[in-house]
Amino acid sequence: MMVALEHVYHIQPRRKIARLRLGCLYEQAGETGAAGRAFDEVIEALAMERIPLSAGLTRMLLQSAQIGPDPTASSDRLHILSEVAHRFTNTQPLEARILGTCIQLALENRDRFLTASRQLEQVDDPRPDERVAQLKDLATRWASPTFPDRGTAKIFVIGLSRTGTTSTHHALARLGFQSLHWTNDLTGALPRRLDFDLFDAASDTPVAATFEELHAVYPSARFIWTRRDRESWVKSVAEHFAFGLGISQPAEFSNPAVEQLYGGGFGPIHQSLYGSFESWEAALTAHDERVVRHFDGAPEGTLLEFRVTGGDGWHKLCRFIDRPVPDEPFPHQNHGNRAAR
Repeated sequence: MMVALEHVYHIQPRRKIARLRLGCLYEQAGETGAAGRAFDEVIEALAMERIPLSAGLTRMLLQSAQIGPDPTASSDRLHILSEVAHRFTNTQPLEARILGTCIQLALENRDRFLTASRQLEQVDDPRPDERVAQLKDLATRWASPTFPDRGTAKIFVIGLSRTGTTSTHHALARLGFQSLHWTNDLTGALPRRLDFDLFDAASDTPVAATFEELHAVYPSARFIWTRRDRESWVKSVAEHFAFGLGISQPAEFSNPAVEQLYGGGFGPIHQSLYGSFESWEAALTAHDERVVRHFDGAPEGTLLEFRVTGGDGWHKLCRFIDRPVPDEPFPHQNHGNRAAR
């Protein structure tokens, strides 16, 4: 059963980030077009009010533009957002150019992305922004004459949601890998083949749903199978999807409004992992069997079984990927947080 949100329709957040988040929440709860309407409202407000751009606002604008069911509408909104970025070039040059560069990455426009990334170097701003370094690194990779090099040792975290994928993603990022988790945080969209080519690592359901295909495309990849005690996982994943999507049973992923999120990309992922099964337990069993079957006979060092909730941490991970162990605690993320992945 989907979450009924009619009782909060009267809420009109003054903060634009909150308005965008509310639109995405409505969209996820089955109100098709809610995220797009919130996007349109905030774009109109940006044209009329003196609202500064911020990292949080640009991130939410990118997500709101693309979470809906219509890829053409998403592309149109990205082009509108590009015009907004241009308007802010004089008053907020760094944030405007970061936004413009992220838009070109989302549109997969190589030439414009490379041009935009070079323009980032022209902005004299004393405040460090990790997105600048990340975008410039991705531009270097995309500009390489050997791109895409699919023989490199990518890292894919193939556990289901709520098995420690977020913690593992943060650990990989700390070890120096360009890592994706769930969506591409720079674009707000589900990862596509270009993203897998550009980034070093990826985790969560888009990877768990397609790891066999990814292994065929990237034959030298290494895979981290995050796992969790069955009873604990069932409780956590049920709370996670009830809180985020109003879904109480796997079969409810078949709801058309849910399936069409992210231009229809959401549906195949969650149908394959959950929606085809009568219970969360059955979905977990099926995924475990897929992993065991696919990696049966694989060379040593291809697959790591990793239990973050069972105490696995830096030493086991770093031994598998041949990196030195950091002198800091392992990043345990989302402990007790229902809303996180």
